[in-house]
Parts: sequence; structure tokens; C-alpha cells
Amino acid sequence: GRFDEINSGLYRYLCHFYNVAYRGYKDVVSFEAACKMAIASIKSSEKFKQGVLPFDYILVDESQDFEENFIELCMMVTTKLTT
Repeated sequence: GRFDEINSGLYRYLCHFYNVAYRGYKDVVSFEAACKMAIASIKSSEKFKQGVLPFDYILVDESQDFEENFIELCMMVTTKLTT
């Protein structure tokens, strides 16, 4: 995602939805690191603590191309999980 486009990707949207810092590639060493920081920030946000989740499901195409933290991020913001 891009900082100036809220709907440009899941990570960017979640940063906006939970009002947590968006970290682009120039701010962190990897997308995995950005997701890890987002997980911690989202878990401590009031909205998340109140159980507010933005999605019922997330379909991740080519999930083998994503690291563990992105998958965890997807799982924590959905109301229904399937494997």
C-alpha cells in the first residue's frame, strides 16, 4: 500500500482503520517487520480491544509468498477463520 492511498492494500487499510502508524519501506527493513509492528500496535488499540474487526474473511491469493506476520495480521482482523 501507499501512504497517501488508504485503500491501496490491506496493510495500509488496517493502519488507517485502527489509527496506527503506517510504515513504508523506507521506514523499516522489510514488509515482515512492518507487519510485526502493526500487529503490536493494533493489539494495543482501543478499537481492537473492543473487538472491532473490519472483515469477516480475507482471501489471500498465493499465500506461500507471504511471511508469518502478514498471515497473523490477516487472521487477527477477521471474525471468521477457515484454513
